[in-house]
Amino acid sequence: MHTFRLTIRGSSDGLRVDAESSRPGLAAEYRYSSPLNLDTSPLQQNDRLRDVDSLKAYGKHLGNAIFTGKVKEGFDSAISDLGHDDVLHVSLHVEVSELRSYRWERLCCPQSSFEENRWEFLRLWQKTA
Repeated sequence: MHTFRLTIRGSSDGLRVDAESSRPGLAAEYRYSSPLNLDTSPLQQNDRLRDVDSLKAYGKHLGNAIFTGKVKEGFDSAISDLGHDDVLHVSLHVEVSELRSYRWERLCCPQSSFEENRWEFLRLWQKTA
């Protein structure tokens, strides 16, 4: 099973996103880490919006903070390694209690490193589960 585990944690340097990617048949996991620079003010203002464009804007704001640097490279690599019928099982763990109240179920992911403006809800994209 293809997996991509995201963990948001605090460190002495601030917040960061750690990711672990595993693929069938490989004993070792790939590990990636990037700083988390998340401006929470737009998330607080848009928490009650219901139209799809607003929900996607909220999720893209989260996704732009999560999928950056080495974590984005690892995610792109994991997606590109999928076979035609494979899906990437993604999990998110938020260890920082101040960030748990945000609507992480709205998280959007980049669909391709070649199409920078193509984002999809992570839980609805056919390549992720």
